[in-house]
Amino acid sequence: MLELDAWLLTFLDDGYANLDSAGRLIFSRLLEQDDGILFAWFTGRAEVPEWARGLLETMVTSKVDRL
Repeated sequence: MLELDAWLLTFLDDGYANLDSAGRLIFSRLLEQDDGILFAWFTGRAEVPEWARGLLETMVTSKVDRL
């Protein structure tokens, strides 16, 4: 999914280096998820689990800020 790639790549360029070890662990867990689930989380079509909520909000915001 190109949209999902855009969110992930934007965050890798702009935000990943700023994460602490816990944030990097959460990012790794996100990458283990099915693309369809990730897309649903990013687009608000499914509830984001608590463990991922803060990082996903940051990632979505960083993508929107670049548009």
